[in-house]
Amino acid sequence: MWKMLYFWKNDNLAMKKTLWIAIFVMLTLNACTRDDICDQNSPTTPLLIITFQDFSNPENRKNVTDLVVRPVLDTTAILVAQTTDSIAIPLNVNQDITEFLFTREATDSVASNTDRVQFTYGRNNVYVNRACAFRTTYENLNGARTADTANWIISFQTETENVEDLSETHITILH
Repeated sequence: MWKMLYFWKNDNLAMKKTLWIAIFVMLTLNACTRDDICDQNSPTTPLLIITFQDFSNPENRKNVTDLVVRPVLDTTAILVAQTTDSIAIPLNVNQDITEFLFTREATDSVASNTDRVQFTYGRNNVYVNRACAFRTTYENLNGARTADTANWIISFQTETENVEDLSETHITILH
């Protein structure tokens, strides 16, 4: 304590600056509150759940071989060459329409077939909390494909018009 008073009294500028900076930092840190962290269990913008079923027997699921899904205006694939009977893909949160290219048998350039698929919907932004901000839910969902001579997608069935969670199928594609 005496040494500190000695430095203060003898006009040691460096010591005074260091002391004032330390006091300022301590007061600043004391005044801050912990930032909120978005909890993993907080609801987020849901993905569109699509299942693929057999056109000739709509009750049975049917795998799509080497499926590739990518947005129409982007070369980055969302799903890369997977054989699957269901997928979860994001919808555009800034527009009421999202278009994708669905390519089956993508690893075989001779047999590959691409269909352009369009999803239309209304958006509803819901405030979650300060840390997580907003989530978007979708309503009045509808799916369609553009006409083509060699479509592999035959039809769409909307199972749930409102996309609010990840626990149910929203669209069924028959092929």
